[in-house]
Amino acid sequence: MKYKFILSFVVIVSVIISLLVYEKKNKIDHILNKHSKDFRAFYNAVYKQYKEEANIIFKTVVDNNKIIDIYTKIKNSDKKTKDIQRKVLYNLIKDEYSSLKFVSIRQLHFHLNNNISFLRMHRPNKYGDNLTDVRLTVKYVNQFHKNIDGFEEGRIFNGFRFVFPIMDKTKHLGSVEISFSADAIISKLTKEYNKDCNLHISKAIVDEKIFLEEKTNYTQSPFAGFLIDKEVYRMIYKKDFDINTKSMPSKKIRNIAIEHIKNNSNILSLYDSKIDKVVTILPILNPITGEKVAFISSKNNIIAIENLNKSFWYISILVILTLFLIFFYIYKQQKYKNELEKSLENQKKQILKEQNKNREKDRLLYQQSKMASIGEMIENIAHQWRQPLSIISTNASGLIVQNEFNNLTNSMLEKSLEDILNTSNKLSKTIDEFRNYFQSSGTKDKINIDNIINKSIYLLSSKLEDNNITIKKNTIDTDIFALESEIIQVVLILLNNSIDALKNIDKKDNLILINLDKKNEESKEYLILDIKDNGGGIQSDDINKVFEPYYTTKHKSQGTGIGLFMATQIITKNMGGSIVATNEEFVYNDISYFGANFRIKFLINDSVK
Repeated sequence: MKYKFILSFVVIVSVIISLLVYEKKNKIDHILNKHSKDFRAFYNAVYKQYKEEANIIFKTVVDNNKIIDIYTKIKNSDKKTKDIQRKVLYNLIKDEYSSLKFVSIRQLHFHLNNNISFLRMHRPNKYGDNLTDVRLTVKYVNQFHKNIDGFEEGRIFNGFRFVFPIMDKTKHLGSVEISFSADAIISKLTKEYNKDCNLHISKAIVDEKIFLEEKTNYTQSPFAGFLIDKEVYRMIYKKDFDINTKSMPSKKIRNIAIEHIKNNSNILSLYDSKIDKVVTILPILNPITGEKVAFISSKNNIIAIENLNKSFWYISILVILTLFLIFFYIYKQQKYKNELEKSLENQKKQILKEQNKNREKDRLLYQQSKMASIGEMIENIAHQWRQPLSIISTNASGLIVQNEFNNLTNSMLEKSLEDILNTSNKLSKTIDEFRNYFQSSGTKDKINIDNIINKSIYLLSSKLEDNNITIKKNTIDTDIFALESEIIQVVLILLNNSIDALKNIDKKDNLILINLDKKNEESKEYLILDIKDNGGGIQSDDINKVFEPYYTTKHKSQGTGIGLFMATQIITKNMGGSIVATNEEFVYNDISYFGANFRIKFLINDSVK
């Protein structure tokens, strides 16, 4: 048993630690993806800023009549003319070029329309070389007469180049390149992220394009196959580049980065546990060929990952200690297993016993509720049947008496039997009405509201007669889309409420007035049902509480306070309407009365119009 517990402990700890490792990796991946997006977004914003600056410089410094005039003069001219105009162009913009260096301009380079270098403002003595195979952006602009921009290695410098065509209206004369030093963009990235950022340029590209005497400006990058521009690094960090093995990314990370650059163009962020930093690789593409010519690297301390690593170790240690204590406890308690199982079995039996008691209570409550509904139905049927049964009894007794005295005639027999038959049909109709009410289909349908009111009055006709109550209707013939039994239930509740208010009042005329009308509000048609009585109204302290559950102004033997609450639920929740209670003084047949009025208002469904 001891070895089984040890094996179980090792397996569970291994599984949990594996899950923690997996969860940590997912969270780190999420952090890295967000970091990559933020880094790319900031790079794009910085690049856009310099692109806008290049456009401004072109429009304010280059795109003017004097330079266009110089280009017009050198077109198809001899060497002497070109040399003269080159000096003129240099003197024309040298002051402005000097001031532009403060905004990180590295090159202002003019080219002829055949891709021959005409004037390098940074190296005015270097000109006349053909850039066709070296500077594809220059070739593109002179060929298609369209702007282009991107990172490109040149004969002397690399940089983020913005090349524009020089045009005399529609006539193409040549091109000009406005180039920003890579340190301008890298410096902004370094400042934003407050960490180590560098530009790494493809060694193959440098070897192919750069002048031989300029190659000393480059040194080996930590990433195989790439070089660092020493001047760019010096401009950013104010010191010479030195490969520091302690801060260098691990060989694994460098290999992954190089492989990624070969096969992908998207940004990549990796966590390097060797230096405890996030290494970000942003490939830079040639704007013409799409070839990966360089990449920007960044090494960052990300607090979220540091905290995640700390949390991982804390949680791992806590899990191991917790599991150890749990297993130790289980092991120590194993000898009490039989007693514990017996105790659990007894508890199970007790729970089952309590559950059976609760089921019996539920069954009794359901039965009581069912019996209450049946009792109410029987009471209403008894009211309805009292007079018909009296008629049947009277006719049957009369027939017996007349027969005993030999006074029974055929006409008397036929009349009595007809009365008994008609009364029996009335009793059958009463049963049908109550059955229809209690056996609703539960499905909303198109119903006539006036018929609903008549059915409700019929169901309560005996109670109305017993209490000498007169109902007066003023209704319209209209249909609604609703559940018939619910509408009947609401009308019955309101009518019973009025009957209860009237039956204990000694008056000559007990009235219930029912008014049904339509009303248009805000281009919508509403149905308004008013049921009012002359029972004296509702006390002012009670009128705002009558719709609350279990609130009643009657003795508890006469009311439960649930009726008006149920009516409110049906009207507001099931039909989307409203119900309000008010006290009103009204006039009927030139006589003034005072009592409660219940008003129901709901929207007439379009489907029944």
